[in-house]
Amino acid sequence: MQKLATFNISGNLLSQSNSIAPLVKNASLTCLNLSNNPLPEDLELFEYLEQIPLLTLFLKDTKFSRGVPSYRKETICRVKKLTFLDERPVTND
Repeated sequence: MQKLATFNISGNLLSQSNSIAPLVKNASLTCLNLSNNPLPEDLELFEYLEQIPLLTLFLKDTKFSRGVPSYRKETICRVKKLTFLDERPVTND
């Protein structure tokens, strides 16, 4: 799993931020789909996401995306290399 570039685990009932902890070891992971999971709205999830070289991230339809204040802006600031977030490009605007 250390050479995995894209991982779609949407709709898998992930309910804890540390559910993605093993993904931190994968230096090749650039696309991650966590949508439709009951991930909590705590900021601990960022601690893991910041360590993965993600270019594309899907978190739509999660408690996290609905509950974190300024979700899109905060995610783009914390996950520095993102080019797409929830099917929308990341821009400098």
